[in-house]
Amino acid sequence: MNRKNKGISPVVATVIIVAIAIALAIAVALWASGLVGIFTRFEEVKVISAYAEVGTNPGDFNVTMTLKNTGSADATIDNVIINGKPYGSWPGRITVKIGGTDFNPGVGYALKAGDQKDLSIYIPSAAGFKSGQTLDIKIHTAAGHDYAKAVVLP
Repeated sequence: MNRKNKGISPVVATVIIVAIAIALAIAVALWASGLVGIFTRFEEVKVISAYAEVGTNPGDFNVTMTLKNTGSADATIDNVIINGKPYGSWPGRITVKIGGTDFNPGVGYALKAGDQKDLSIYIPSAAGFKSGQTLDIKIHTAAGHDYAKAVVLP
């Protein structure tokens, strides 16, 4: 056998090309999965618990909801809707607090990804709700999602 022509055999060349192609495919897949993670962030607010208590004055109620953002993006709560109407449009003076601070629908409240906060709703007797009535409470976010929970007044 004459070995004047030096080089690698076709089999070795094929193995090297296949190994390089696999390495490039893995690198591109890892890079693409990083991009997908950035562009697929989402909000998801879960109502962990919800209950109502009788207030200190006759006919008043206190509703407490525990909210948790289980998504990968921050959620901005921009309204609280009770039985299909924004809480501010009910008669009386219904007040909402999130995490102990007064809620302002014009500003909203940013619930960070992974955070858990209590939402408190004070419903005075002037709002017209009665014991035994079911409230459909929806938490509305700036992204347009509604997270609902039904609570029966005691």
